Amino acid sequence: MTRRVVVVGAGLASAAHLTALRSLGAEVLGVVTRNPARAEAAQQYAPAARICSSISELTELGADTGVVVTPPSTHLKVVSELTAMGLDVIVD
Repeated sequence: MTRRVVVVGAGLASAAHLTALRSLGAEVLGVVTRNPARAEAAQQYAPAARICSSISELTELGADTGVVVTPPSTHLKVVSELTAMGLDVIVD
């Protein structure tokens, strides 16, 4: 079964996560970031991913897993939103 993944956050750690996800055969459907430079960098590691500016934009992508790569102070809010969407969640 191919995991259909979305990644929330596109900071420095996201490059390693996006690379690992793709090497494991996951389909990276979307990345959430509001920073244009980070969006461009994320697109290099996951060219087919849709860049979204909010978590709510992810609902239409059909993911089954969310990966949280945001600052620790945001984890509870992000995890709550992703689980409310019915996603399995991995937190870095």
